[in-house]
Amino acid sequence: MDETQMIENKTLVDKLYSLRAGLSLVAVKNDEIEHHENVLRNIKNEKYTKKTKLNNKRNQLIGARWQAKEKMWAINNEIYYRSAFLKKELKVGSRFKRVFNTFFEFFEESLWLFFTFLIWVTAIIIPIIAIYDAVQCGKMKKELKQLASQLRTDTQIEEEWKNSEEYIRLTKAIEEVEIKIADCESEKKLFYDDKVKRIESKEAIIKETCDCSISLHNALISEYSSTLDQRDWSNIDLIIYNVETGRADTLKEALQQVDNYRNTEKIVGAIKTATQAICNTISMEQDRMIRLVNNCTDAVNSRLSTIDSSVKDLIKNDEMQYAMQRKAKLTSDELVKEVKELREKII
Repeated sequence: MDETQMIENKTLVDKLYSLRAGLSLVAVKNDEIEHHENVLRNIKNEKYTKKTKLNNKRNQLIGARWQAKEKMWAINNEIYYRSAFLKKELKVGSRFKRVFNTFFEFFEESLWLFFTFLIWVTAIIIPIIAIYDAVQCGKMKKELKQLASQLRTDTQIEEEWKNSEEYIRLTKAIEEVEIKIADCESEKKLFYDDKVKRIESKEAIIKETCDCSISLHNALISEYSSTLDQRDWSNIDLIIYNVETGRADTLKEALQQVDNYRNTEKIVGAIKTATQAICNTISMEQDRMIRLVNNCTDAVNSRLSTIDSSVKDLIKNDEMQYAMQRKAKLTSDELVKEVKELREKII
């Protein structure tokens, strides 16, 4: 290979690296658009939850207040049913039945003794049992008297409940929450006003990024399609690799080798090898890459000013450099697919 051919190959490779940097920037722009779209979806899906939370808190306080009242009713019901039971036990019929049952329980396991000593045992046991029952009745009457002083009517329970510290505390807390709920109406309006502004702001950012991305891609086409046909941009990595390693002396030979890889189904392994080599070059030869990125940035900005005068901010060197590093591990085929995805989404 003569010196002229070597210079042409170096120029070709440099331009292809610059083109790769430009495609990387478009791919990064595509990532930015997806990020902003996700944020926009989240904004649109936002709900004004403050009022809902306050309503839930109020319902919890009302429930707690009701449960506390239910406890008072439960205690009163226990007193009521216990009193009813004692009154029933103190009736003559119940007392006679209790004495009779106690008498026969005493002899249930010794019936022969019952029949033998029925007369004199009856004379002794029944008075003892009667005395015992009288003592029990006395206890029940005392308990019944105590319960009667504790038993409350519905009206009394209601009054005691409303005068209790717990009712006052919970009611005050409920009233405070209800005031906040009422204030939510004006805050809710402010929330939706702010939500509309954020949506409009995010939509403007997305549109601006989309316009910039399309203009950037058009500038790349205008600048580099004469170096390499746009239909072959997905093969940039293989072309660079074949030329840099001396496997091809010209662009035409490099493209022929790409076709050969495809025909022999070795394309996947070849692309992997080429992309890994390019990734290493981007990482190791930083000075060279900075120079090529600067060349690409200058060329793209020059084309942008011609293609789209509405582009406000020109591409910066560090922006292009960041994109090249970030997308270094992607194959040129993957970069082209991301660019195609972006164009299909926008146009």
